[in-house]
Amino acid sequence: MNCNHDVLRRTVNFWLALLLALGPGGPVAAQQKAPAAAAKPAAVSPVIKDPGWPRVYTNGTATLAVHQPQVDDWKDFKLLEARMAMELLPAKGAKKLLAAVHWEAQTDTNIDNRQVAIGDVKITRFSVPGLDEAKTKEMQALAVSLLPKKRDTIALDRILPYLDKSRVTARQVKISTEAPPIMVSTRPAILVMIDGQPILGPIGESKLTFVVNTNWDLFKVGKDGDFYLLNGLHWLTAEALEGPWKSASKLPKELNSLPAGENWNDTRKALPLSKENKSKPAPWVYVSLKPAELVLLEGEARFAPIQGTALSEVTNTKSLLFYHNPSKTYYFLTSGRWFRSQQLRGTWDFASDSLPEDFRKIPASHPKSHVLASVPGTGEAADAVLLASVPQVAVINRKQAAGEAKAVYVGAPEFKPIEGTTLQYAANTPADVIKVQDKFYLCQEGVWFVGSTANGPWEVADTIPQEIYTIPPESSKHHTTYVYVTNSGSETVTTAQTAGYAGMAIGVGIGVAVWGTGYYYPPYYYWGPMYPYPVYWGYPYYSYGAAAWYNPATGFYGRGAVAYGPYGGYGRAAAYNPATGTYARRAAAYGPYQAGMAASFYNPRTGAWGGGYRYANPYQGWGQGVVAKGGKWAKGGYYYDDRGAIGGIRTSEGGRLVAAGDGENRAMIGRTSDGDLYVGKNGEIYKRAEWEWS
Repeated sequence: MNCNHDVLRRTVNFWLALLLALGPGGPVAAQQKAPAAAAKPAAVSPVIKDPGWPRVYTNGTATLAVHQPQVDDWKDFKLLEARMAMELLPAKGAKKLLAAVHWEAQTDTNIDNRQVAIGDVKITRFSVPGLDEAKTKEMQALAVSLLPKKRDTIALDRILPYLDKSRVTARQVKISTEAPPIMVSTRPAILVMIDGQPILGPIGESKLTFVVNTNWDLFKVGKDGDFYLLNGLHWLTAEALEGPWKSASKLPKELNSLPAGENWNDTRKALPLSKENKSKPAPWVYVSLKPAELVLLEGEARFAPIQGTALSEVTNTKSLLFYHNPSKTYYFLTSGRWFRSQQLRGTWDFASDSLPEDFRKIPASHPKSHVLASVPGTGEAADAVLLASVPQVAVINRKQAAGEAKAVYVGAPEFKPIEGTTLQYAANTPADVIKVQDKFYLCQEGVWFVGSTANGPWEVADTIPQEIYTIPPESSKHHTTYVYVTNSGSETVTTAQTAGYAGMAIGVGIGVAVWGTGYYYPPYYYWGPMYPYPVYWGYPYYSYGAAAWYNPATGFYGRGAVAYGPYGGYGRAAAYNPATGTYARRAAAYGPYQAGMAASFYNPRTGAWGGGYRYANPYQGWGQGVVAKGGKWAKGGYYYDDRGAIGGIRTSEGGRLVAAGDGENRAMIGRTSDGDLYVGKNGEIYKRAEWEWS
């Protein structure tokens, strides 16, 4: 009979089996502690091979087989509801019992590692056909005692395939549909982007200056001298930024006297000028004063048809470039947005809201099928939106966080209005400081603080004024509207953020996850007598300038740039920190929750340098002890096929997740390489027999 007595609260020990059972490829991975300090890269958990289904536990006398569970709901991405089948052998030689188990649990999500921490598990229903209530309770206690005791996470990708995406209300914003400058070249070329008009900064006492607001090593000698551009180890020169550029035959002597320090280490590697420099062919140099895109082709466009569609892929480019044969139109995808033109070097127009139906027919087996995440109406696009809507949660230690909160200004704080609101923002600081009436709110590394002055002292905020969440996407402070306070106590505050805080947006009318709002936010710069360089910083999440593309395997946007310059492309091209006196031309940030830092990287808030390549979520910017709870995380993966969401995950044994039933009884049913048991929403237990279900 059903044991549906008062909802039974069980210890966290119980839900370990749910972790081990959830998902066809339920991860069994080495656990990892939450990151302690920003200076240390996040560890990556090794993935252990899927042990298969069912999973069996024993104490030597009794034996329990746990079968793959099905997720029914994930309410507000907090309360997880699921069910699963268990086979219980109470003792050797005893009759095997079948149990249908329904349960729910509270969750916290770590999207950086794509894991969900589960706690406060309750068994809402434990049913064993043919047993009375007392015996059912006894068998439930025995089953719980057999479960492992030391796991506390589930891979996020084991949950997402079960969710009904039509029930997820994603926050959509008005993104800019204006096309960026799109350059197309059939010969070797590079794209030098400058964040507005060039800002020239001095280098020591010499006549040599450099362009502060670009991620390239770009120098100029004197007021009327030539420009010198370093492309890898190849020096180029031109009389004007517009060109023409040619290989340099000599360099200004001032370059041999660059100041010591990290700022110029990479430049010194290209000094002195090599003997071969003059004879090297110079690439074509495009210069843009705003974020732009470059499509590089190896010669004239070459095409390969995409089976089952009227599309062709342009094969001799690393860009995501397609050709629609019926309309004789090119389609170019960048940062989640589609643009079209009938001529490669013609005018490009926004096309995400009117793509030909053929784009939805691109086979999942095609090498470029990841573009389906940016095609409205596809399951992959719905999955991307779903993932962008899942909040990342952290519990913040009030005292320690307040001790690290800081906003550094260039001179006295200066505030400017945020259009469409009564709010004001601090213009002369890279920090996100917003004035609301007579209070000041600082959003730092995914945590809100409040103070009575623009300089603090800062306290972790318990509540945030609602008007902050009306900041429009045209404002450079719009990303702060994706950070929330969800709970507060005397010592800690629970904060949550979604992907919009790190730059992702869901476009109104197209329903796909795009990178950035598409609006250009002018940089801040100031040059006063107290600063050795012009004080400058730009917005870190521009939509264009790095050939950003969505990776459905991670849920993040990555940069695909090969000709956009050193140090990772355009994002956060340069910064000068007045608090530390350190200038940097490095550090690129792309992707929700993850700042991918290539080559050398620099933290303009701390003045710290690092090396190599790493990923970091926003909470890793805090010192040790600030993030009081984040769970221990393991590593998982996610699989897409041509059927979209119901394709789900494929196991190492060849099993796969499929849909079965309808209405209230609709459930995800897993077909595995061996027989398996599943529980329908009605509590009935089903068993596979020769790929049929009974």
